[in-house]
Amino acid sequence: MLEEDLAILTKTRIIENHMGNGINVLMYDASRRWRDMIPDIITHYSSRWHRLYAECHEKFFSRPWLWIPVLAAFLLLSASILQTFYTIAGYYENT
Repeated sequence: MLEEDLAILTKTRIIENHMGNGINVLMYDASRRWRDMIPDIITHYSSRWHRLYAECHEKFFSRPWLWIPVLAAFLLLSASILQTFYTIAGYYENT
């Protein structure tokens, strides 16, 4: 399967094979526009925040049954914080 894909990509000149076999291939620099975009793409994906967002999205939000427990945990934590706040506020109101 991989060798068939490589053969198609080589035939359409998307990649260029300089090594003689289908495993070691180099990307074919098709246009100047692509060359100009490569540094921006590398900068985008080497950003710590983009990697963190991608990892968080993959772990918690990629499938619906994964974000439901996150939402439930957030709601429970919010309810606990509100309960603590109103308990403390009620104590100081009475004194």
